[in-house]
Amino acid sequence: MKKSFLLILALGILLLAATVYLFMQQWSFVNNSQQTVASVIDYHSSFSSSTKGENKRYYYPILTFTDQTGQTVTFKSNVGTVEPSYQIGEHIEILYNPAEPDNAAVNNFMAIWGGVIALGLFGIILFGAGIIFFWLSRRKNKLKRDMVNNGRCVTATIESVKIDKSVKVNGRYPYVIMCYWTDRLAPDTVYRFKSDNIWCNPEPYINKETIPVFIDENNPHRYYVDIGFLSNIK
Repeated sequence: MKKSFLLILALGILLLAATVYLFMQQWSFVNNSQQTVASVIDYHSSFSSSTKGENKRYYYPILTFTDQTGQTVTFKSNVGTVEPSYQIGEHIEILYNPAEPDNAAVNNFMAIWGGVIALGLFGIILFGAGIIFFWLSRRKNKLKRDMVNNGRCVTATIESVKIDKSVKVNGRYPYVIMCYWTDRLAPDTVYRFKSDNIWCNPEPYINKETIPVFIDENNPHRYYVDIGFLSNIK
């Protein structure tokens, strides 16, 4: 599973790099473009899936304008809407690159910066998810080392093996081993423990009813369930 999150982190970094590149491209376009008025002459429609999985028709205005050399230029806006945004024949403000008149855009925030924002958000989400995973993984490994080196080893009774549906990676849910332990000095108190995630069914490899658990004697809620015997199958 670590490879999956490494891939997510790498994709996040690539998307953020692409965001910076696209931002510079758009910044250059805005600073080197000229402003004029274009006329809406038609619409191009296409279907796209929504976040709910529904196919929706989007309308992209086709515009025409005259550049500084007197040539007529026609282009399609890169921003589509569920309903047509303009009337046929309506005049709207645009920006275009005099050196490349086909490189034109409707002069509004979303048409110019919408792609940059969307790409950046995806990059931030993926990069953030990767960073959070590594932070949690590092904290978990630190706890494991601390418990194994300085904690008290107790023998807990295996209660069950179950699927943890609170976590899902690549369409899979991990297994966890649930166990409990009663301190002889406090027989009325039962401590329950849950192992780290195991990415295949560990039941065929469990050949006894107990499992070692390393606990912090001052705080038994800090613990590590020793699943080292499953290291080759996790």
